[in-house]
Amino acid sequence: MEDLNVVDSINGAGTWLVRNQELLLSYAVNIVAAIAIIIIGDDRGAYCFQYR
Repeated sequence: MEDLNVVDSINGAGTWLVRNQELLLSYAVNIVAAIAIIIIGDDRGAYCFQYR
């Protein structure tokens, strides 16, 4: 019954996503924030990398 294994795998993946939804959302927010900081930055932060 190969079809049952596929269905069980899909159901297992769905269950895992439901259980870890909050964690995945937290990761996504952190990644977006990190990218925004890198792209936008600010002059004070960039000042640390300038040579005098």
